[in-house]
Parts: sequence; structure tokens; C-alpha cells
Amino acid sequence: MKHRLTLIAVLFGIFLVFVSVRVVYEGWHEYNTGIRLQQENKPAKAVTHLIRAARWYFPVIGADSSAIKALTDIADTRFTQGQKQAALPIYREIRATILGSRSLYTPHESTLKSCENRIATIMANGDLAKRNRYLAQLRAHIQPNPWWSLAAVLTFLAWLFFSGYGFFYSVTKTGKIKWKTFGMTIAGSLGLLAILLLFLRLA
Repeated sequence: MKHRLTLIAVLFGIFLVFVSVRVVYEGWHEYNTGIRLQQENKPAKAVTHLIRAARWYFPVIGADSSAIKALTDIADTRFTQGQKQAALPIYREIRATILGSRSLYTPHESTLKSCENRIATIMANGDLAKRNRYLAQLRAHIQPNPWWSLAAVLTFLAWLFFSGYGFFYSVTKTGKIKWKTFGMTIAGSLGLLAILLLFLRLA
């Protein structure tokens, strides 16, 4: 049993490493492509790749921070040069990317607030009352609940371990299915999945 548990833990670790490497690689690949296109004076294509890079969120070593900064610089340059309508979709993409990356907390929160300020300013077109109303609407998004988010993460890990462990032990060394164990595994796995979906909804 000890050897089987070790094997499951190793396989799970390899899976996490593979997923992490994929996220980090894809993010930096898209970022470098975007910067190269920007240097080649292809702004539309550059923005597309930088948006993709920003969506590959990974804490600390991911390319999302660099991509969001590059996008913000592009949008701010267009804004200050009077090309506000050209800057608007970029600010919206930055905002959507940051909100889509929330888990236990909201990353790049200061950039999010700055983008919402610019979006409201552009949409109001000089009308202060409209700007304040738009800004209030933009900031009405629900903040993630860190405790429910943490519960969702732990439940997800428990679901992966329980399902992998259960299905592994549902088959004997001779290839015979232990139907009782198999059935309990399916029931438990569905139960944990339901709890996970609930936690995600509450988060």
C-alpha cells in the first residue's frame, strides 16, 4: 500500500508540474511574441498576443504581470495622445483579465482600479455625473471570498486524490474490477464534485 500511495503522489506531482510549466511557458511565449510584434510596428497583433499572455495567470513567475503592464502602457499612451476610443477596448480587456484571474484574492488591484477610472472617463465623455455612475457600476463586481475560495481549492485537491486513489484500488493486480469499491468511488467522487461546485459558487 505504501508503494501505491507513493506512486499516486508522484503521478499527481508530475501532473501539477506539467500544468504549471505549460502555463508559464505559454504566457511568456505570448508575451515575447507580443513585444516582438510591437517592435515591428504591428500594434494590433501585438495587443492580441499580450492579451493572451495576460490571461495565462501564474503567481510570481508568470508573464501576466509583464503583459498587463505592457498593455497598460499601450492604453495609457493612446489615452494621453487623445486616442481614447482606441484605448477603451484595451482597458476593458485588462479589467476582464484581472477579474478572471481572481481566486483567493484579486491580483493587480491597483491596475484594476486605474483601468476602471479610465473606462468610466472615456465612456462619460466629459460628463462628471455619468462618469461617477459608470465608475460605480464598474466597481460593483463581487470580490472573491478568500475562505470559500480556499475551501474550493482544498476540495478540488481532495477530489483529485480520492478519485485517483479509489479508481486505482478498484482494479486488482489481475485486472478484476472490485465493483463495490468502484461504486463507492464514483459516489464519493460525485459528492466531492458537487461540494466543489457549491464552494466555487459561494467563492
